[in-house]
Amino acid sequence: MAILGTNKPILLNQVKNNPNIPLQKLADLLNHYEDLEPQDFKVCMSNTSYNQLLRYLAELIEKDDWEKLDKNSYNELRNYKLKYPNSVHLSELDDLMWGITKRDISVASLKRYLDDWSAGRHTDEANQALDEYKEWKKILS
Repeated sequence: MAILGTNKPILLNQVKNNPNIPLQKLADLLNHYEDLEPQDFKVCMSNTSYNQLLRYLAELIEKDDWEKLDKNSYNELRNYKLKYPNSVHLSELDDLMWGITKRDISVASLKRYLDDWSAGRHTDEANQALDEYKEWKKILS
C-alpha cells in the first residue's frame, strides 16, 4: 500500500471538485493508500454522498465476508447472521443452516436451528422433527 502523506489534502480537494466520482473509485483509493480513511472524505463530500460511500463500503465488506464464509460450518453461518442481520443472504443462510441441521439431526441441533430461526423457512419442518423425536422417545421408554 502507498502512503499519501502531505498529498492527502490535494487528493481530497480533487474529490471535492469532482462530486460525481464513482464510489468504486473512492473504494479503490481507500484500498491503495494506507493513510486514507473513509472519514477523510467527510470534509469533501455532501452528507448524502458520504453516507452512500459508507453504505457502499459496508456492502463490499459484507460481500467479501460472504465469499470467504465456510458455508459448511453452522457456527460460522450463525456468526455471519449475527454480524449482518439485514443481509441480502438471509434466505440462503436459513437454507444452509437447515441443511447442516438435517445432516447432523438431533434434538439439540433442531433446537439450535429453532433458536436461530424462530420464524425461519424451515421452522415447521424442525418442529415436526422435534415432535417425532418426542414420540419415538415415548415409544422407546
